Amino acid sequence: MQKGLGITVDDVSWSVKQKKQKILYPLSFELSPGKILGVVGPNGAGKSTLLRLLYRYYKPTTGKIKINGIDIWKLTSRQVACSIATVLQENSSDFSLTVMEIVTLGRTPYSKWLSNSNSENDKKIVQSSIDRLSLNKFENRHLNTLSGGERQRVMVARALAQEPDILILDEPTNHLDIRQQLEILNLLKDLSITVVTSLHDLNMARSNCDEILLLKDGFTLGFGKPNLILSESNISEAFRVKACHELLTPSNSKQITFHLH
Repeated sequence: MQKGLGITVDDVSWSVKQKKQKILYPLSFELSPGKILGVVGPNGAGKSTLLRLLYRYYKPTTGKIKINGIDIWKLTSRQVACSIATVLQENSSDFSLTVMEIVTLGRTPYSKWLSNSNSENDKKIVQSSIDRLSLNKFENRHLNTLSGGERQRVMVARALAQEPDILILDEPTNHLDIRQQLEILNLLKDLSITVVTSLHDLNMARSNCDEILLLKDGFTLGFGKPNLILSESNISEAFRVKACHELLTPSNSKQITFHLH
């Protein structure tokens, strides 16, 4: 049985009000509960802007974003925090907190007002998140002593400790080696919650996502199944390269390769 909440994006756009500059043009799509959506496109396509709209950092200029049919701007901040967790690229590297303390922050939405105490259940959830990301040996290390890949895993663990229905990740495989990238993506598939993630690696997006949203210059070039959206023509148009699908043997799977025109 799939967990998570469905996401409906209805005619959503976003502009910089002061400059009257359109960053994201109207787009609509529906993501079923428990599915993984990969948001792909070149730099400046609007990927991070869309994610910020989904986790309610930006308010849409037009349209609505709904989770389970409810406009997220009609929910309280606490309700949103209990439903949506985020893992961002721009995490600070100079935190003086330990890994254990940072992952424990994932339980903040469930804390009682003015209470700093954590229940035994909270502690179990935090430890489970640390175990799942293989961070046990770093529990008492400060974040600023870790590598970029290790810090990224800590932030994923903090998000999991939040027990979200929806997990939003902005380039979660940045700074990770190939093995760590595969471990993170396999973990996302095993979570059985709704996941929205931006990815640069199109082959990883095609292999690990249920749906793909392809953006270019703030416009939607396609939304749907990976094999349909990540076609040679769509990739060529979005990235201004010549894309080819090459057959790999003996697996008979396909890999996307790129060439300059």
